[in-house]
This record gives sequence, structure tokens and C-alpha cells, in this order.
Amino acid sequence: MSSTKGKDLPQVSDEEFPEPEDSDANPEEEEEEQQKEIVVIDDELIEELKQAIPKGNPVQLAQAVDVIMGALELKENVIFEEEHKLNPLTEILVPLVSKVYSIYEANPTGKKHQITEKMLADIVQTYESFEKFKGSAELLEAFFETVLITRKFVDKIDISKALTTAVKFGISNPKYSEITNKELQKICDDTTFLPIVFNLRYDEYKNLADKQHTESIERLLPELIAFFTEKGEISKSFVKKLIKNLASRICDDIVKKDKGIISWGTVAEMNFITEFILKTEDQRFVYPYLTELYSFLRNFPTANYLPFQLRAAQNIAQICSKFSKISPLLAWSADSMAIICSLHCKGKGGRFDWDNELVAPQNVNYEYAEEAFDRLSRIIHAQLVEFSENIAFPEYSQFIKRRLEEITINAKNDRLKYRPKALIKTISEQQDALISIKNNLQWKDRKEQIAAWAPAMEEMPTPIKTSAERSKKVEEAIRKANAANRQNNEAVVDATGDRVERVNADNFLD
Repeated sequence: MSSTKGKDLPQVSDEEFPEPEDSDANPEEEEEEQQKEIVVIDDELIEELKQAIPKGNPVQLAQAVDVIMGALELKENVIFEEEHKLNPLTEILVPLVSKVYSIYEANPTGKKHQITEKMLADIVQTYESFEKFKGSAELLEAFFETVLITRKFVDKIDISKALTTAVKFGISNPKYSEITNKELQKICDDTTFLPIVFNLRYDEYKNLADKQHTESIERLLPELIAFFTEKGEISKSFVKKLIKNLASRICDDIVKKDKGIISWGTVAEMNFITEFILKTEDQRFVYPYLTELYSFLRNFPTANYLPFQLRAAQNIAQICSKFSKISPLLAWSADSMAIICSLHCKGKGGRFDWDNELVAPQNVNYEYAEEAFDRLSRIIHAQLVEFSENIAFPEYSQFIKRRLEEITINAKNDRLKYRPKALIKTISEQQDALISIKNNLQWKDRKEQIAAWAPAMEEMPTPIKTSAERSKKVEEAIRKANAANRQNNEAVVDATGDRVERVNADNFLD
């Protein structure tokens, strides 16, 4: 085999795109002969090509294409010196594809079009060689830029496959997430590719949630919401389809009874839709979406799926609070308490992993049952706090009070059945306080009564209001103490030496 330095290839004027020379040789024989000649690439050649590419010299463009093909290991006769340091994929790929594509577009017919079309056909083989672009952020950026420049030259299916591979890699690696988001933003400037990018980013978010659970949701969701909300009506159409699709999946699961929808991917989906609605404040989604979330509470057995249902409940609470909607959570929470307080528990057992499990343990112990009760109790307390200063609170809260009283009488687990008494006491005290305030108001009609109510509430600290303020102070103190001790992984304890549990009326999952 013969060998030559790549830089020794002949030079041609900038504007010259020569026709192929006539030859009596068989084309296959010519190609085989070319393959026998080894071209050695060094840093000097890469630098020369880097300087020459903007001039559009066809021979040097073709030479640069060969170098890229060699770097991708798609051209056997192109090899690199052992001591070379420059990577052509980061040094010349993007300027090369940009120049070749600009010539291709500027010449819709003729030999320039034919030659650059052949060059582009070679260059887009990078789509199938993503492994070569995993080494650094610069390599990943070069891959995205190549796809961006050639997006109109190749089929959308190929673009989708290439972007899917790159996005999965970029988003799953935190050190590449910034460059991935930056490049996707560029691609989104071409609105015809928005649906592809939407699906890519959303699917990868859900897939990572299935693997990494809460960690990936908390890490990816803020960035994802920011990306979607700035896209306007196009993103709203995407979310509308998500809500419709979620409804279909819920119906299918209810009919088939396979419960495949109970997954971390669905949790990620709920959190995404909720955050999107809260950010955009688009009330068109509220009632259809709340209906779907409520289906999770009423059509799936609480004894089996309470950990998942608590996450649905948290989303319901956020939506209802934001848009001042009446929440169904009080009734569901009380009914769920009745189920929990009648469970047959088998001893103390181990701790249930509420952070990573969505399905209740098969053998329920008291540790799980008591924690489940406490979480439901916090839902009820949070709902009561929200309406605690409403003039209609005494009447509004009466049904939940009676339901809790029924639990203390009818529940089958003697150890758990009396736990609702603390909530009953809180409701009774708040009812008595508000009735007393109402009775002391001077009013002639309903309008005057309501007008006098707000000033009276400000002057009179009610039991629930006082308790909520105290809980916030305790929670803040615990949060600060935990932050101070987290590095040493120490438990926070109170003055008696007992472990302090975090109490948060606004978050039922803690």
C-alpha cells in the first residue's frame, strides 16, 4: 500500500468544482485503488483545513470530509498520527458542514449541487456514529450543531432518532444538561421541529423518573417547565394531548384492572401537568385534569395504592388552592382514614420507604399504618387551615367531624381507631371560636355580617390559625437544624431525646 500525507493533495482555486476526469478504468477498480492509498492525518493538516474551509475550495472540502469520515472510523484508509492532539470532530466538523450546506443551498442545480450533495450524504453518517461524540461537551455540541444545520437535508425520522439518542445522553448526565438545553433551544427556533423536541424532552423526563424517582423529578422539572412555558400556545396543545391521553389510560386501567398506570412515570406526568397549569394559569385545563386526579383517589383501592394516591392528592391541593376551587380531599381523606384504622396490622415490622414506593406493603404493620394515618391527617389539617377563617367554616367542617367520629366508633383496629380524636378536638374548638365571633357581630343583613367578619377575624386568633403559625415556626426550626446536621447525617432530636418529625400542613408527603 502507498502512503501520503493528507496535506499533500493538490490545491484547486476557490471557485473551481472540476468535472470528474474521463477514465477507461472500471469505477469499482478506481475505488479499490483509492482505498489502498493510506492518508495520514496530523494536527498540522487539521489546522490547515480549519483555515481553508471558509474559502470553499472543493478539494479541501472533500479532504475535510475524508478526515471526518476517518475520525468516525468510516473510512479505512484514513488514519491519524499517534501523537495528534486535535480532534477534527470539534475543530472542523461544524464549519465544514455549514460551508458545504451553504454551497448546496445556493446552487439548487448543476455540478456544485451534485458534489456538495454527495459530501452532505457522507457527513450525515455522523447521525449513526453518536458514540464518537460522548467524550466532552464540545463533542456533544458539535453533534447537535451538525443535526441542526442538516435538518432540512435528511428525513425527519432520522432527525428524531439522532436527537433522541443525543438528548437521552445529555439530559441523563448533569454535566451535559446545560449544553443539551442550549442546543435544543436552537432547534426549537424552527417551529416545525417543536413537536419532536417536546416529545424527546418529555419522554426522557418520564423515563428518568421511572429509574431515579423523586430525585430526577425534582432535578429536571423546573428546567422542563421553563422550557415548555416559554413556547406559548404550541406547548399548551402538547399538554392538552397529555391530559386527554392520561384520561384514556386511566379508563383502560380501570376496565382492565391491571393498574399499570401506578408508576413513577405517572407521578412525573402529574407533577409536570400541575406545574404547567400553575405557571400558565390556564383554567381551561383545571376541571378535566382535576377529574382525572380524583379518579386516582376513588377508582383505585386505598388499601393498596395510598402512597401513590397521596401524590395525586398533593397535586389536587395545589390546583384547588391556586384557582380557589372546592377540593374533594376532605371526604376522600376521611374515607381513607376509615380504611387505615380498620387494617389488620402484623406487629411493628420494618420501615416503609415512602420516598420510593408507590404501592402499600403486602403485610401491613403498625409503622406503615400510623404513618399513613399521619399523612392523611395532614391533608385534612391543611384543608381545614385553608378554610379556617371562612364565615361558613362551622357548617362546612361539620360533615368531616361526624365522619371522623364514626371512625372512632366503627373502626376495627383498636390501636388506631381513636387517633382521629385530636382532629375532632381541633375542629370543635375552631367551630366554637367562629360561632362565638359570629354571635358577637352586630349586623342587619348578610352583607353587613360579611363586611364585619374580616376585621373580627384579624382581632381574634382562632385555634387552627394559632396552631398553623406554631407549626410553621416548629417546621422552620427543624429545617434549620436538619440543614446544620445533614453533613454529619445526624438525627434531629428534641429536649427529651425523642426524634422530631417534620410537621408541614402544606405538604402531605413529608
